[in-house]
Amino acid sequence: MITIAGSGPSTDLVEHVTVATKKRSVSSDYVFCAFMWQYLKWRPKRDRTPLMLYYRRMTEDMSVCKAPVYFCDSQHWTSYYHQFVREKRPPQRMKPSLGLCAVFGVVERWNPDTIGLIGYDWILDGNRDWLHDAIAEKACIESLVTIKDLRDDTGLHRI
Repeated sequence: MITIAGSGPSTDLVEHVTVATKKRSVSSDYVFCAFMWQYLKWRPKRDRTPLMLYYRRMTEDMSVCKAPVYFCDSQHWTSYYHQFVREKRPPQRMKPSLGLCAVFGVVERWNPDTIGLIGYDWILDGNRDWLHDAIAEKACIESLVTIKDLRDDTGLHRI
């Protein structure tokens, strides 16, 4: 099982995951960002943790990245997500959140049957007040893989 950490409050429950999103709320084997500038903003100095990027658009020189980079097929995944979109306002509801993009990257790269999610509180709980569409995002993830909610897995909690 591959584990992914978003930036929600439940990340306090784990110490390490396979993939963490840009803010690196948890130690991880890979860092997932939508854009290179997010990596440059949030990375620790001399970080060589492998990077996964959603968009290939580069506004920064790639030579500043000392880590290997995996580029996702963002056009494919954004198009795939549109079949789940329920509302068009605000505009954020039309595009996938960074957490969903991280799931796309993991599915594309490793094609797991199950993924463990932590820090995905608003998606897992279906928060209707979030700018992104939590219900559409959860349905999209469930169409790809089985979700293991790591908030419920006491074996992963800090001691």
